[in-house]
Amino acid sequence: MLSARGTAPKIAHRLSGPARQSARAMSVAAAPGGAAPVVVWYRNDLRVRDNELLALAADMCRDGSASGVLPVFCFDPRFFAASAWGTPKTGPFRAQFLVESVADLKRSLRGVGSDLLVAVGRPEDVIPRAAGGPCTVLTQQETTSEELAVDKAVRGALPGGSRFRAVWGSTLYHVDDLPFADDLADLPDVFTPFRNKVEAKCAVRAEARPVRGGDLPLPAGLGAALSAAGLDLGAEPSYDALPFDPPVPPREPDPRAALRFAGGEGPALDRLRYYLWGDKQLVASYFDIRNGMLGGDYSTKLAPWLAHGCLSPRTVYWELKKFEEQVSPAAAGRPLAPPGPPTAPPAPRPPAGRPPRRRPRLPGARVTAGAGEQEHVLGRVRAAVPGLLPPVGEEARFQGVPLGGRER
Repeated sequence: MLSARGTAPKIAHRLSGPARQSARAMSVAAAPGGAAPVVVWYRNDLRVRDNELLALAADMCRDGSASGVLPVFCFDPRFFAASAWGTPKTGPFRAQFLVESVADLKRSLRGVGSDLLVAVGRPEDVIPRAAGGPCTVLTQQETTSEELAVDKAVRGALPGGSRFRAVWGSTLYHVDDLPFADDLADLPDVFTPFRNKVEAKCAVRAEARPVRGGDLPLPAGLGAALSAAGLDLGAEPSYDALPFDPPVPPREPDPRAALRFAGGEGPALDRLRYYLWGDKQLVASYFDIRNGMLGGDYSTKLAPWLAHGCLSPRTVYWELKKFEEQVSPAAAGRPLAPPGPPTAPPAPRPPAGRPPRRRPRLPGARVTAGAGEQEHVLGRVRAAVPGLLPPVGEEARFQGVPLGGRER
């Protein structure tokens, strides 16, 4: 269990039974001009920095079109159920990471004078009850079927006069800036042509305007309204209260792990600062160390935080640009952006008097575009660990199999 405030109550309520069926006894107060509150519905964007939703909500409060801002996060039971194959959709390590991320977000929002309502339940049940009347829901735009189905359910559950707005904010480049047709007919099939075209014709947008103390006032009368709805703004995220079905017990991290991945925006920014601005300035030697297998420093390890939105890709980009401006590439020992991928070393010459050895290929096997790099990697592994791989003449079974995958 995580607790941001020592004795604060854990999430124990579930939106079911009488609480779900009862009428709204009290609504969050609207502004004198009739402005409705804004509900910022967090999902895969668990951060304060570079969050378009918070910047937009702050603007609405500033111009009087919103009476206040209520950030909300729901532990949706649908994402803690078993998949169609009987496996948990959310495992214990990801669940713990998520609990930590939500707890960190709640602390960060409190730091700017706001808070986070944390509830266990379906968003289409929680959000209308939390708002208590017409509201504006701001949420990050999602693209996959299950999330879009939840969007539809929330829209259908909102009371009359409410608005629902999904805002793009999960990628390095904004979707509206991509240099492709609306129907994506000219979208490249593979990554490199996509990257080349995007880098040539797009620019990374600036980070969203930061929110400061007082930018996100909570709606008036919020505490009483939430209490009447069976909700508690003081509730803290807890692993024990997660709606697993069937139950999934927590697990301790393996002590042999190179890193302990702690969830939240704070740990994410700490990791980014360490990789760029730490004593080792690891990003300066990334081209040399990126193919490592062991340890915590050969890659950024930012993936879990990016996946949960604890860290914005744009934040990473602009911090890297700042590093390039402030740290001389020559002082770092090599260019930060090498001109291209490494080339495979030349094949060794056969001993004098012996004809070159041809490597057999299985019938129907194909040589992939990355075959040279693959052979180079296999050669390095063979040199480092003798006997681990078969002799060169027996490598036919590797032909046509890309690194990290199977031949399709």
